[in-house]
Amino acid sequence: DETPRFSGHPLILVYSQNPGQGSGMAMAKKLMRTKHKNVRLLDGGFDAWTRDGLPVERSEKPAE
Repeated sequence: DETPRFSGHPLILVYSQNPGQGSGMAMAKKLMRTKHKNVRLLDGGFDAWTRDGLPVERSEKPAE
């Protein structure tokens, strides 16, 4: 079963790199269809977030 499950989270924020990509919208719709209640799509995607100077936390990639 590939149904995403995020129980216990009051808000699920979905985004893709930019608004031209459909992956964020597709995931938000899938979550809503699977009865997740508080799903939001980040307007403008990650590109808009960084362009607006909002904080980004990065982690180092694990060694392969």
